[in-house]
Amino acid sequence: MKSSFFTQRNVLFILVFLLTFSLNATDLYWIGGTGNWNDASHWSTTSGGAAGAVIPTAADNVFFDANSFTVPSQTVTINSTAACADMDWTGAAFSPHLTSNGGAPLSIHGSLTFISAMTFNMVNSDVYFRGTTSGKTITSAGQTFNTSAIFDGIGASWALMDAFTGNSYFNLINGSVSSNNNTITCGYLTSNSGLTRSLNLGTSTVNVTAPGGTFDVSTTGLTFNGASSTINFTNSGANILNGAAHTFNKVNWTHAAGSGSVNGSGSIQTISFTGTGLFYFTGAVTKIVSNLFLGLQSNSPVDTLNLAAGSTCEVVAGYTTAVKAINANGTCASPVIFQKSAGAQPAGFSSISPILVNYARINNIAASGSTFTANNSFDLGGNTGWIINTPASQNLYWVGGTGNWNNAAHWSFTSGGSGGACIPNKYDNVFFDANSFSGSSTITINVISECNNMNWTGAINTPTLNGASDLNIYGSLTLISAMTNSFNGKLYFRSTASGNNITSAGKSFTNEVHFDGANADWTLQDALTLTGLAGALFLDNGYLVTNDQTVSFYNFSTSGTNTRGLYLGTSTITISGANGSGYAWWGDGSNFSVDGSTSTIICTH
Repeated sequence: MKSSFFTQRNVLFILVFLLTFSLNATDLYWIGGTGNWNDASHWSTTSGGAAGAVIPTAADNVFFDANSFTVPSQTVTINSTAACADMDWTGAAFSPHLTSNGGAPLSIHGSLTFISAMTFNMVNSDVYFRGTTSGKTITSAGQTFNTSAIFDGIGASWALMDAFTGNSYFNLINGSVSSNNNTITCGYLTSNSGLTRSLNLGTSTVNVTAPGGTFDVSTTGLTFNGASSTINFTNSGANILNGAAHTFNKVNWTHAAGSGSVNGSGSIQTISFTGTGLFYFTGAVTKIVSNLFLGLQSNSPVDTLNLAAGSTCEVVAGYTTAVKAINANGTCASPVIFQKSAGAQPAGFSSISPILVNYARINNIAASGSTFTANNSFDLGGNTGWIINTPASQNLYWVGGTGNWNNAAHWSFTSGGSGGACIPNKYDNVFFDANSFSGSSTITINVISECNNMNWTGAINTPTLNGASDLNIYGSLTLISAMTNSFNGKLYFRSTASGNNITSAGKSFTNEVHFDGANADWTLQDALTLTGLAGALFLDNGYLVTNDQTVSFYNFSTSGTNTRGLYLGTSTITISGANGSGYAWWGDGSNFSVDGSTSTIICTH
């Protein structure tokens, strides 16, 4: 009976408190234009009435209406801690301002109604939505919260009546928030207090806009509904979704300089990643879509991995991602790249279903489980478990005059034909002919480039070969006298077959020239000249036949254990310098043979 008595007394006390609170609640109207919130002369109990009412408390509804302002841009300043029940700006004239100073916070214990014809600018002053009852609404009317919006009310609930826009925190500590299917834009969305609370996103889109912004709903006590929503991380940096065991629909990382991670044991229907950083996730993902760079760091399962043409998928060393399907259909101009990050541990994919990709470049990726097949693709080394089928050789013709090597618009399948063909790979023969140039033109090797045979026969209008990136030729080279060679990148001859020829046509090279191909041989058809301090000749692998031609370079080097040979015939070799150790001719290692018995070597250094 004693316990019952105290319970009844407590209930009576609460009822008396609520009744007293209700009786003391007042409707207060702002008057007199510009002023401070805590100035009683700006508050009246009637619209446009007499001044001198009380300063609003958490129990009072405040109104800013047609009688509050008399000239444009008058300002209400929250200059100390402020509170109210409902806040309503309906009918306010003259485009008034609501601002703050000194970081003074505003606590709203009821509903909020802004209007579009006002300015809301409370920098460094948080807005708290409090209260203990349900049914509260928030109408932003296009206003932006330049400060944190914090929802903290035991038993309170809020519904958004239109889009909510802020650039700081949208933080749910206590109570229930419903987006009402409206868009939420904020720097960060967090709800990690551990208290009993509810967040219902419906079909809303949530835009997290801060660099390194987070969407954090990771702690217990939260009832979360986001299974039909879309979450966008729109800025750079390491943007993080902390999702606990919750279910998500679409989560997108949209910034090209962004990275992302998903932490939690829940599931995501679709992840879309456009970034240059690492992507880490735990839990299950139905589909990942990437169109730039996907750095995978996860052993968790993915149903489908979709990689756009030209994208890169880098698997972090030590991780194997289980997939059911990989849709990676590159093109000859934009292959998909699979690679492992730096590190000694293996990395790759496992699958219980056959995997087929097209036009890919694959480097140090392990595949296990079912069959992994890559058609029209390149094995860049270190791969296991793949069937990699190389593309067929094709002839490509330069068209359209001046341009960069890696611009597909300058490559055609026919002489003088339409551009838009493939960018050459190591199997493709490239031609610069009578239909390539209509006037003075320059081809620039702007990226590391490759081809099989390169032939300039028939080219007109004295074209120029330029650029500083490496050029790899897997077959023969034929230049012409009616051209300019200002290419100053490194030139690598990388054939693995015999019968390759080099015709310089009087054109010199100003950087290193390497011969590097197992079992390959190259025969000079005319003089070979390397000029300048960087004009060194390297024999790394294979056989060079000078064919009695004159050869000039700064210094010569061969070393290592690859099988290689130098056949000089009656050639005259002129060496104008020395390497960093002072050697004009450096022959080291094993498996190197040289026939120079009838040649002449002249050192001018």
